[in-house]
Amino acid sequence: KNTFQLSANDVLQGAALARFTHIDLKRTRVLVLINTRSIYSEGLAEGYQNALKGVQGVSIEKHLSSGHELHLENLKTKIAKMQPDLIFISDDILNSAILAKYIHTLDPLIPFLSGSQFGNDKAMKILLKEVPKMRVYYATSWSERENNIENDKFKLSYREKYGRSLPTPEAALSFDSLQVLAQALLRADTNSNLDRVRYFLEHLIFGTTQGKISFVSGPTHSPIKDVHIQVSNISSFKFLKTLRTTWKAKP
Repeated sequence: KNTFQLSANDVLQGAALARFTHIDLKRTRVLVLINTRSIYSEGLAEGYQNALKGVQGVSIEKHLSSGHELHLENLKTKIAKMQPDLIFISDDILNSAILAKYIHTLDPLIPFLSGSQFGNDKAMKILLKEVPKMRVYYATSWSERENNIENDKFKLSYREKYGRSLPTPEAALSFDSLQVLAQALLRADTNSNLDRVRYFLEHLIFGTTQGKISFVSGPTHSPIKDVHIQVSNISSFKFLKTLRTTWKAKP
C-alpha cells in the first residue's frame, strides 16, 4: 500500500522510442527482443508495445529470452521469416550491443533500437568497433551533448555533490529521483502519512535531471519527462533529438 515508483523511466523510454520508430524512422515491421530476467527490459518493451498498439501499418513480433540464453537458431529463423526493417533490443545499450553484433552478421542492413546508455561511448566503441557501418539508436534520460542553461545548472549542482566527473544518464536519473522525493517530503506536513507523500509523487510534473519540480492538484495530471534519442554509427556519437512524452501515474 505504501510503496511508490519514483520514476517511470522504462515506460517513458519505451513510449518515446515507439514514437521515434513510427514517426521518424517510419518502420513497419519491428522485432522486439525481451530479456525476461530484466525488469527494465520488460518495462521498456511494455511501454514500446503499448504505444504502438493500434497504429495502422505497424506489425510487431516478440522474441523472449533469458539473459544470454537467446536460442540463437530460433532467433535466426524468426528474422529470416519476418524480415524486420527494425530490431528493438529492449535492454540496456551494452547488452544490446552484444546481441546487435551477432544479429548484424545475419542481416547487416537492419538498424537497431535500444534502451538506456548503461555505460559510455567508449564501451560501445570497444564492443562494436569491428562493425563500423552498424547504426544503433538508443534512449537516455539525460544528454550532456544538449547544451543549454538548464543542463549547465544541473552539471554544476551534480559536481558540487559528487566531484568533477560528469554524470552518466543513470546517475542523473537517480539524482533527479532524489530531488523529487526530497521535494515531496518537504511539501508534506510532518503529521501526514506515506499515502500523502505517495499522492504528491504521483501527481507532480518534473523536468529531466534539472530539479524543475512543480506540484499540481487533481488526479488527471501525470509526470512529464524528456527522453533524449541518441544515434551511433560507431564512428561518431551524437545527440539526435529530444522527445517529450507522458506517463499515466498508476492509482
